Order: sequence, then C-alpha cells, then structure tokens
Amino acid sequence: MVIFGSFTLKFYWVFTYGSNIIGASSNVSSVVDNGTGHWIINFINPLPSANCAVFFSNGNNTTRNDSGNTCVSRTTTSVEVAHFEGNSPKNVNEKYICVYA
Repeated sequence: MVIFGSFTLKFYWVFTYGSNIIGASSNVSSVVDNGTGHWIINFINPLPSANCAVFFSNGNNTTRNDSGNTCVSRTTTSVEVAHFEGNSPKNVNEKYICVYA
C-alpha cells in the first residue's frame, strides 16, 4: 500500500480507569464508558473525514498474551474503542489513544 499526503494528529487521550480521570487530552469533549472494556471518545472539533488512523495501547496492562485492542467504529465526531482479553471485554488501568487524519 502506498499512502500519499500528510497526516496530522487530530486528538489524543490518556485515561486512567477506576478514577475516571482524563490525564491529558486534545480535542476531546467527553469520554463515554460504553460498557466493560468499551469507550466512546467524542471530539470538540470534527475530523475532516471518518477515514482516519486510530492508534492505541494500554499502560500497566495485563501480562496475558491473548489481549488486544480494536477500533469498533469511527465517525467525524467520535471513535469507539475496545479492549479484550481472550474473547471477553476487559477494563484496563490506562489507555493511550491517538487519531491521525
């Protein structure tokens, strides 16, 4: 795949679960807990397109080797992300997410 053009960071989010504290963010209006291991991040300023790249990882995560993250949906105004261990959704202590468009 060849990608032409440039991409700009449109938002980032650092979240600590349990205390529900957003540690740092840019262009994030709110975060919705959408069930165990699922979060919806709403943007202050919409993205130019829903065709964006979503990168995220967990901090202080489990040592399990069957865990993973997925982008459930993305629009110009929000992204929904999820964390799984095995086949089950699971909350994690810290989440780091960036969106480029």
